[in-house]
Amino acid sequence: MLATSGATGPSVVQVRAQDVFPESLGAQVVRVLLEQTDALESGAIVTIDEIAARVRILPIRRRSGSEGLGGGRSPRAARGDRGKFERAMAKVRDTQPEEGDA
Repeated sequence: MLATSGATGPSVVQVRAQDVFPESLGAQVVRVLLEQTDALESGAIVTIDEIAARVRILPIRRRSGSEGLGGGRSPRAARGDRGKFERAMAKVRDTQPEEGDA
Protein backbone atom coordinates (compact mmCIF):
# COMPACT_ATOMS: atom_id res chain seq x y z
CA MET A 1 0.00 0.00 0.00
CA LEU A 2 2.87 2.37 0.69
CA ALA A 3 4.30 1.80 -2.76
CA THR A 4 1.05 2.56 -4.55
CA SER A 5 0.01 5.47 -2.34
CA GLY A 6 3.24 7.43 -2.66
CA ALA A 7 3.09 8.11 1.09
CA THR A 8 6.17 9.08 3.07
CA GLY A 9 5.05 7.18 6.16
CA PRO A 10 4.47 5.45 8.40
CA SER A 11 7.78 3.65 8.43
CA VAL A 12 7.74 -0.13 8.29
CA VAL A 13 10.14 -2.73 9.67
CA GLN A 14 9.89 -6.20 8.12
CA VAL A 15 11.59 -9.23 9.61
CA ARG A 16 11.94 -12.01 7.06
CA ALA A 17 13.21 -15.19 8.65
CA GLN A 18 12.12 -18.68 9.61
CA ASP A 19 13.03 -18.08 13.24
CA VAL A 20 11.81 -14.63 14.31
CA PHE A 21 12.21 -15.16 18.06
CA PRO A 22 14.28 -12.58 19.96
CA GLU A 23 16.93 -15.16 20.77
CA SER A 24 17.68 -15.50 17.06
CA LEU A 25 17.27 -12.02 15.59
CA GLY A 26 16.67 -9.71 18.56
CA ALA A 27 20.16 -8.22 18.73
CA GLN A 28 20.25 -7.66 14.97
CA VAL A 29 16.81 -5.99 14.97
CA VAL A 30 17.79 -3.65 17.80
CA ARG A 31 21.11 -2.81 16.08
CA VAL A 32 19.38 -2.01 12.78
CA LEU A 33 16.72 0.11 14.51
CA LEU A 34 19.42 2.14 16.25
CA GLU A 35 21.45 2.52 13.06
CA GLN A 36 18.48 3.47 10.91
CA THR A 37 16.78 5.90 13.29
CA ASP A 38 17.09 8.83 10.87
CA ALA A 39 15.70 6.85 7.94
CA LEU A 40 12.81 5.50 10.03
CA GLU A 41 11.95 8.95 11.35
CA SER A 42 11.97 10.34 7.79
CA GLY A 43 9.92 7.44 6.38
CA ALA A 44 11.43 4.17 5.22
CA ILE A 45 10.87 0.48 4.82
CA VAL A 46 13.56 -1.53 6.58
CA THR A 47 13.75 -5.25 5.80
CA ILE A 48 15.83 -7.42 8.12
CA ASP A 49 16.77 -11.04 7.50
CA GLU A 50 19.40 -13.41 8.88
CA ILE A 51 22.09 -12.01 6.58
CA ALA A 52 21.50 -8.30 6.06
CA ALA A 53 19.21 -5.31 6.38
CA ARG A 54 17.93 -3.26 3.47
CA VAL A 55 16.49 0.27 3.56
CA ARG A 56 14.08 1.86 1.08
CA ILE A 57 13.40 5.54 1.60
CA LEU A 58 9.75 6.56 1.22
CA PRO A 59 7.97 7.46 -0.94
CA ILE A 60 8.71 4.52 -3.20
CA ARG A 61 8.65 5.70 -6.78
CA ARG A 62 7.75 3.35 -9.56
CA ARG A 63 9.70 3.50 -12.77
CA SER A 64 7.99 3.66 -16.12
CA GLY A 65 9.44 4.00 -19.57
CA SER A 66 8.58 7.69 -19.85
CA GLU A 67 9.55 8.71 -16.33
CA GLY A 68 13.06 7.28 -16.17
CA LEU A 69 15.06 6.99 -12.98
CA GLY A 70 13.64 10.10 -11.32
CA GLY A 71 9.99 9.06 -11.47
CA GLY A 72 9.12 12.22 -13.42
CA ARG A 73 11.12 14.48 -11.13
CA SER A 74 14.12 16.54 -12.06
CA PRO A 75 17.44 14.66 -12.30
CA ARG A 76 18.72 16.73 -9.38
CA ALA A 77 15.80 15.59 -7.14
CA ALA A 78 16.35 11.98 -8.19
CA ARG A 79 20.04 12.21 -7.25
CA GLY A 80 19.09 13.62 -3.84
CA ASP A 81 16.90 10.60 -3.04
CA ARG A 82 19.54 8.24 -4.38
CA GLY A 83 22.22 9.86 -2.23
CA LYS A 84 20.09 9.48 0.89
CA PHE A 85 19.50 5.83 0.05
CA GLU A 86 23.18 5.19 -0.61
CA ARG A 87 24.17 6.80 2.73
CA ALA A 88 21.64 4.62 4.56
CA MET A 89 22.91 1.48 2.82
CA ALA A 90 26.54 2.41 3.57
CA LYS A 91 25.64 2.57 7.27
CA VAL A 92 24.21 -0.95 7.08
CA ARG A 93 27.18 -2.32 5.12
CA ASP A 94 29.67 -0.74 7.52
CA THR A 95 28.15 -2.58 10.46
CA GLN A 96 27.98 -6.00 8.85
CA PRO A 97 30.58 -8.46 10.18
CA GLU A 98 33.36 -9.36 7.79
CA GLU A 99 33.22 -12.82 6.24
CA GLY A 100 34.73 -15.26 8.69
CA ASP A 101 33.98 -13.06 11.73
CA ALA A 102 31.48 -14.36 14.26
